[in-house]
Amino acid sequence: MHQVHNSQSSKFVNLSSIFIVLISFIIFFFGFNIKHFEVIEIQDEGVLVSQNNIESLVDPGNFDLKVKDKVIVETAGDYSYVSEVYKLNEVKILILLFCGFLIYIFKVQGFRVISSLIGSVLVISYITLPLISNGYSPVWVCFFTSLILVPLTFYLSHGVSKKTNIAVLSTLISILFSSLVIYISMNYLNLSGMSSEESNFLMFNPDYDFNFKGILFGGILISLLGILDDITISQTSLTLEINESDPKQSFRKLFLRSIKVGRDHIASLTNTIFLIYAGASLPLLLLFFVGSQDIGMILNNETFIEEIVRSLIGSFSLIIAVFISTYMACYFRNK
Repeated sequence: MHQVHNSQSSKFVNLSSIFIVLISFIIFFFGFNIKHFEVIEIQDEGVLVSQNNIESLVDPGNFDLKVKDKVIVETAGDYSYVSEVYKLNEVKILILLFCGFLIYIFKVQGFRVISSLIGSVLVISYITLPLISNGYSPVWVCFFTSLILVPLTFYLSHGVSKKTNIAVLSTLISILFSSLVIYISMNYLNLSGMSSEESNFLMFNPDYDFNFKGILFGGILISLLGILDDITISQTSLTLEINESDPKQSFRKLFLRSIKVGRDHIASLTNTIFLIYAGASLPLLLLFFVGSQDIGMILNNETFIEEIVRSLIGSFSLIIAVFISTYMACYFRNK
């Protein structure tokens, strides 16, 4: 009876995922467009652009343009200039290729993965960002966002099963521990959350009064969800498979066998986390390098400290999640 219920639930999730993906594709590919112009001639005075047979001479700025390029034009009084090269069509093609690849490789599960991505985008766009913009605490908003995203993305991506149930519970518990570590680390290091250029832009916006320390907290917390998804699902699946090979083994034996394999996963993912943050921060690292600053000054810079905190908390969360998900899988293995 339980297996029939899970089968029906999985079928419902599959059909829902396909519907969500198809509707989202239609809206995204046909509903999202930006007014843009096509370059028809390069002149000494500027570039001649056209839209609906209406031609205008505009300043190309620092863009290296050629005929047939598509551009976005801004106007300030009588002055018109190219503000950006139009790339939306190329972005749509890349997204389509990526989604097509997922569906080709994973079939129906590919639709589930894409639908979970869409769900994450919608929750952050229509719940998280509006609430923070309206003055609500970023800490509680992002914590609430995590509580929504974890079950939503897990069940859409992995279907309804005992494995997913255990992974969801393990991830939520891991988030509680991670939140506490983020809070302690930020207060111990006295991080302000205002080291980035984006934060400075937001600070000078007279229409909003943001809590930048809370935004930093929330950003770190949400970034952990993808890491926790990977480790809790993998470790839960591993533990349940080890249990199937010997259902009568003791709790302690199953736990130790699963943790032994989990250590290798932790080691590889810890290095992965560091490389991800190092790659994302490459311009920042280059800035420090060419500036020939003393290593002590670099390590004391808040921008650099934030990246260190992200990496360390990510690694800590991995370790905690492995132990929690293994314990939960051992506890619920025969229930």
